[in-house]
Amino acid sequence: MCVPPRCKGPIPIPTGTKSAMAKQWKKNALLVMGPACSEALAEILQQCGADVTLARNCREARTALRRWPVDVVVSQLSLDDGSWWTVRKELLRLESPAVLAVCLPRSDGGITDLLEVGCSAVLVPPYDKDAIRQIVEAAPDRAGR
Repeated sequence: MCVPPRCKGPIPIPTGTKSAMAKQWKKNALLVMGPACSEALAEILQQCGADVTLARNCREARTALRRWPVDVVVSQLSLDDGSWWTVRKELLRLESPAVLAVCLPRSDGGITDLLEVGCSAVLVPPYDKDAIRQIVEAAPDRAGR
């Protein structure tokens, strides 16, 4: 601990590795889906240590991705103006290392195909909080903290 001259008490100084210090900050998550579908998932992402920004479509997702660093992107399979693939192309264009998870409406196949073409994870309701926590924790910290 360190006591700066103008402080009345000790101030803890973080110790440990960069990865231990990085856990003190929240990850930035972009949730790309309609408001009706996003509320429960946004709450789980927040409980798993993410600051969540909501984008209702591909246009809003592109804007959000250009404005601030994102560590995790969770997208609905189909969106009003495109699909998760449009979001993925924007991540590639920006050379973003963000983890991309796609939400399927139900588990009826296609999961392997999504993983083979660039999706990092696939989520199916009811959403598993532990699986989402693993996705958030595994995401690279784009802000370099």
